[in-house]
Amino acid sequence: MTNTLRHRLRFAITTTFTLGFATVFSGCSVGTPPQVAPAPEVEAVALDDTHSYETTSADEFPPALLVEEFSAAGDTLFDEYVYEDTTSINIDRIFSRAWDRQQAAQDYIRQARAQIDTALALLDTIPEHRADSVVLATRDELIIELSRLVRQLVMAENRDGLSRAGEIPIELNEFVEREIRSFQGPERSFFLASYARSGAYVPLMKRKLREAGMPEELVWLAFIESGFKTSALSRARALGPWQFIASTGNRYGLSRDRWTDERRDFERATDGAIAYLRDLHAMFGDWNTALAGYNSGENRVLRIINRQRADYLDQFWDLYIQLPQETRRYVPRFHAVLNILQDPEKWGFHDLPEPAQPVSFDTITTDREMALKDIAATIGVSESELEFLNPSLRHKITPSYEYTIRVPKGTAEAASAALASVPVSKLPDVPEFVVHTVRRGETLSTIAVRYRTSVRAIQNANNMRGTMIRIGQRLRVPVANPSFYTSRVTQNAQTTPEGSTVHVVRQGDTLWQIAQAYGTTVTQIRRLNGMGTSSRIYPGQRLIVKN
Repeated sequence: MTNTLRHRLRFAITTTFTLGFATVFSGCSVGTPPQVAPAPEVEAVALDDTHSYETTSADEFPPALLVEEFSAAGDTLFDEYVYEDTTSINIDRIFSRAWDRQQAAQDYIRQARAQIDTALALLDTIPEHRADSVVLATRDELIIELSRLVRQLVMAENRDGLSRAGEIPIELNEFVEREIRSFQGPERSFFLASYARSGAYVPLMKRKLREAGMPEELVWLAFIESGFKTSALSRARALGPWQFIASTGNRYGLSRDRWTDERRDFERATDGAIAYLRDLHAMFGDWNTALAGYNSGENRVLRIINRQRADYLDQFWDLYIQLPQETRRYVPRFHAVLNILQDPEKWGFHDLPEPAQPVSFDTITTDREMALKDIAATIGVSESELEFLNPSLRHKITPSYEYTIRVPKGTAEAASAALASVPVSKLPDVPEFVVHTVRRGETLSTIAVRYRTSVRAIQNANNMRGTMIRIGQRLRVPVANPSFYTSRVTQNAQTTPEGSTVHVVRQGDTLWQIAQAYGTTVTQIRRLNGMGTSSRIYPGQRLIVKN
């Protein structure tokens, strides 16, 4: 037997076991294993005019090694030997048994995918406007795990891992040509301005992609996302050069607080994008589908894939028409940029501007609140240069905790020595928020009056265009003094002889407001009061809030 055939036999059998059984059993519960259908007739395989192979030496794939490999793979169904005696292997029987196992593996995959579809449908029922950040982050993590499992079940055997740098093929079809025409015409000014800005960030981003073993062409995704603007904000509240929404940014380590939003940081956001794209590629197996998932969310793309028939071979351009309109343009736009930059003259871009100089900086560490304009004046650089280097500072003021600030190249030593003389600055007074759950009969106007704010302020805080609200909706309401509402709630606090703190519910109270006022959680209040999952309370009700 040749080495090639020996390896093919091993691959045919062990891949079936590994994909069909080990992956499924380790990934999810699929119920009772299906009955294996009778093996279809196997066409005879000609091999030196016989279907049996006589071994000639101990190292020429001996039957003992074959059985040992089956045992190592955990094969409890392979209960008949595939060899006729100690020196002969029946090739027909190997193929027949391997075909049986392949059919069984497909049955397991179909059952596992049905379970995953059900799990994703359940997660889709979580209302984003009513769930807190912890719930949403947990939901997103579970979606990622389910998505990874689907890709393992269906695609793993057809993929060979993460593509290396330079391995995204540039595609040109009618959809890509349509986007090229858009860049040639109405979006030409956007293309030229974005290309000019790209020079500042592309070298740094490409370096990070190379270090991560990712294709360098992915750097131009930031071109499509934001035109390389660190301040770019979409209608969906996605922010920064890589356009992260808050929940996805949180999932990939981009912190947000009163001082900073790392979604705007060209280094930290690039690290987050690389991690997200790596997960998406592992999930979907090809870069086009991964990019579609980056734009519209992996869950949406996964649902489209899962609607295909079980033996469907997923290819992006076959799924293309089922994607949302924005995503249908997104991937072709990426390839349009690659085509144009590969040959600008061919596509009429002989006037590409000179790219900006690559960003260059030193870093120093501080733990004082200082305005960038004061730092700039003290160390003798321009305020705009410091703002450009530190885009994550929301109010152009460094935080009160330890923070690494970027300064122009070659100025770190002087800047570090001068920081002690920079005056302390404070964040501006900005509205803080309470969360209000809309009740029957309420309007934005009545809510605004109750919290001493304005309808416009509530609309801005919730990215609302109109005044339509619904019962149960959770609204962020900006208020000048949130502690006023906390003290109002805690006015009804009582103490029992056992030392427990009890709150007497007043008209307008919610479990969330009560939990916030007493420094506890809704879950804890429910547990102390035997409420299960209910949030229903009524005026006069006595709730234990602390033991």
